[in-house]
Amino acid sequence: MDSKKTEIITMTKSFQNKNQAVMAHLLGHGYPVDRVRRALLILNDIRLTDLARGRSLTTVSNTLKARRRSRVVIDNMAARLGLPAEMLFPPEEGHDGA
Repeated sequence: MDSKKTEIITMTKSFQNKNQAVMAHLLGHGYPVDRVRRALLILNDIRLTDLARGRSLTTVSNTLKARRRSRVVIDNMAARLGLPAEMLFPPEEGHDGA
């Protein structure tokens, strides 16, 4: 196993789960948090309809982009990814997660 792969595996094990490691890595490279959320959904094969739970797809999309707040969408996404809602929707983003 090459050293880069070993480094990635070691880094991943220091986080609670792979999604936390991916999120930290992408944010550390300057990607916007809304795109990181979308990338996590794609990597975990989670569709917008999976997050809706009676909400419209527009609401889901706008929540992911922090243009709207849906506690149902936020909580569902956090549960599916195994991450705290505050990590996925940080207060400094101007999205209080309510």
